[in-house]
Amino acid sequence: REASVSDERLQYTLVAVDTDGGSATMLIPETAADGLYPIGWSEDGLRLYYVTLTREGTDIQQLELLSGRVERIFHASDGIARDFRLSSQGDRLLYSEYQPSGQAAYRVRAADLGTGASRTFLQSDRALLSPVWRPGESAVTLGSEPAVASGDQGGLGTLAGEASGLDGVIAPAPTGGFLAPLAWSSDGAFLAARLLHGDSLQQIDSERLVVVS
Repeated sequence: REASVSDERLQYTLVAVDTDGGSATMLIPETAADGLYPIGWSEDGLRLYYVTLTREGTDIQQLELLSGRVERIFHASDGIARDFRLSSQGDRLLYSEYQPSGQAAYRVRAADLGTGASRTFLQSDRALLSPVWRPGESAVTLGSEPAVASGDQGGLGTLAGEASGLDGVIAPAPTGGFLAPLAWSSDGAFLAARLLHGDSLQQIDSERLVVVS
């Protein structure tokens, strides 16, 4: 990713780098945006999914490598969407969303990359962190920040159904900390996560990599 200032907007390009020789190939030419981020390749390797952030929100795009055609698949959010995770089959996209104007500002959503249709797993007025697919993809694991009013200390939880709320707690967050999942082991026995220490998500003092059994 490269950026230069032009007309007070950043110009981004997306490049692929050959890990053997180090040569770079431009995939997306200069694009005016507030951010441009790769998501991953389709299962057949013929398409690249990526994100563009603009003043209008977050869009999911795809590049067809053979033709060079770029297409917007769907509008993910009027605000900021992040934490993008492709399913193992490469046909669905899991992500979190932050809407600063809404009461339930945080949402976890999944979208079909073939149709662009999306559904909401969970929405909340407290931060939902780094959702990941569980092995078999019948459920989603995510972190949540504490809810002071209810005494819920937050931690790692599981979502099994659409907008059904957390079905169970895998591990509570330690005092003064937040847990953000990274990935499950293939057998579903262990979960890698980031352990963030700080007074709030806006004031993180340190970070460790942990494995939850």
